[in-house]
Amino acid sequence: MSENENVMDTTENIGVTAAEDIENAPVTMPDQPEEQKPSKGQKIKARIKEWFRKTIVKLKHKPQTIPFVILLITSFLYLCFLGTTSKFIDTNSNIKSIGLFQFVNTLASILILLIFLNTFPKRKKMNIVMLVVTFAVLALMVVMDILFIVNIIDYGNGLRRGLEWFMQQEGTSESINCAIVHVVFLGITIIMLALLPVYKKLLLKINTSKELASNDINEEIDTSEENG
Repeated sequence: MSENENVMDTTENIGVTAAEDIENAPVTMPDQPEEQKPSKGQKIKARIKEWFRKTIVKLKHKPQTIPFVILLITSFLYLCFLGTTSKFIDTNSNIKSIGLFQFVNTLASILILLIFLNTFPKRKKMNIVMLVVTFAVLALMVVMDILFIVNIIDYGNGLRRGLEWFMQQEGTSESINCAIVHVVFLGITIIMLALLPVYKKLLLKINTSKELASNDINEEIDTSEENG
């Protein structure tokens, strides 16, 4: 009996020691892959991509922004040209009506912005009447620029030294070039405004949904019930 008791006591001691070793053993977690932080280049690329996405979303809601920006640039350019053309007009006051043409275009370059904004009021439908007025004012400015160029050329042809000599004078070719540039930008504005329904449909077809990175969450949920 004593030998059996000694064997049982030894077995129990071994079991207790093994249980204590298991409890005191350090817990090791499985190695998890470290998340790689994006580089500066990737961050910049992501910001640019997000900026383009937001811009397209805004253009979907307000496609008239495109012709308005072009019109704004056109008016700004013409106002910048006034220094060159005004000096030329002051030197060549004998040229017929070029001062009037400049005055009309200067006034129209400012008024056209207000007319355009009234054509597309906020949260309202497009004003057809104001749209017609917008096209009319744009056409008027084109005509004023063409008459400006034609009268300068006619004046040069009427001189004894001829047009070639007059074009070499200070401010002549520069003023004509300013008028030509203004006509080109006015033409682009008219085209973009006329094609507004076309690229409005194209913008709506662009996918601007934001891609969300899917997070894989692996959690072990213990569903076993404890016995009370």
